[in-house]
Amino acid sequence: MSWATLGTLALPFHLQRTGVQARSDLARHSHELTTGKVQSAARHLRGDIASLHMIENRLTRIDGFDAALKQIVTAFDSAQSALDKVARAGKGLAEKLVMTAQSAAGPAARALSAQAARAVLDETVSALSLGVAGRTLFSGVSSDRAPLVAPEAMLAALGPVVAGLTTEADVTAALEAYFMDPGTGFATDIYRGGAPIPAGMIDDATPAPMLPTAEEPAIRRQLMAAAMVVLIDDGSLALDASEERAVLKRAMTGLLENAEGLATLQAGVGVAQEALEQRQLRLSLERDRLEIARSDKIGVDPYKAAMAVEQSRVQLESIYAVTARVARLSLTEYLR
Repeated sequence: MSWATLGTLALPFHLQRTGVQARSDLARHSHELTTGKVQSAARHLRGDIASLHMIENRLTRIDGFDAALKQIVTAFDSAQSALDKVARAGKGLAEKLVMTAQSAAGPAARALSAQAARAVLDETVSALSLGVAGRTLFSGVSSDRAPLVAPEAMLAALGPVVAGLTTEADVTAALEAYFMDPGTGFATDIYRGGAPIPAGMIDDATPAPMLPTAEEPAIRRQLMAAAMVVLIDDGSLALDASEERAVLKRAMTGLLENAEGLATLQAGVGVAQEALEQRQLRLSLERDRLEIARSDKIGVDPYKAAMAVEQSRVQLESIYAVTARVARLSLTEYLR
């Protein structure tokens, strides 16, 4: 009678199959312990993965919107900082003009005022030429270029506009028409940007607020007032002393009155900043809820996963021990 029973013949194959399964279980449980979620969502959910796909698709979109929002928030923060520089420059020039416009200032005082006004033109144009991520903020759709021509080109364009004028009223009327009338002067010669556009998408079918452009009336009025002071001293105007003082006073008044317009512009950007922060908060809260929902569907308990890893390891070690024992069997060992 043969001692080699069916069980002993099948044992190596059984051990091999069990070992493969144990190694597979160990790998699966290790993956789940490391990632915190099941290895096969489809098997875990028995094929009902439609809701899981909806959750993950929305999370992917939220990540994209969050990345876009960070850039948009940076753009609005930078725009607010630039407008603050513009407003401070205009306020500083208005303060310098107070004494000059109210006294019988001579050529030296006039030259100092013109120098300060030229600095304001430079600072305003420079601040509004700010770019973020290769995109000029105040140029609207034409974000590949600076929104305004250089101060030298601006003053050169204004020279012929005021040439030959002898009164403050005429100078003011000419510059008002040039800077403020739509489709002429400022729009054709000085502003190089385009129409305002949304800064991007901040959620499904929700565009970001629009950034202002350098074509805003408050910005144009500040440029006009500063240019008016420079033109008095550069030879473009032939005014007597009283008319010069009148022009300086008009520039000072214009800057003081325009401060409210610049404040309103800054307030609009501030409202947009708050809206963007609220959107970031809402998306963050939605992400948290969706991640909890996803975890409920395919998440694993870390303690249970660790126990499963340990059980699989012990089982695998036991199989290796039995396999090694079986491999050393012989007739002598069997007869013992």
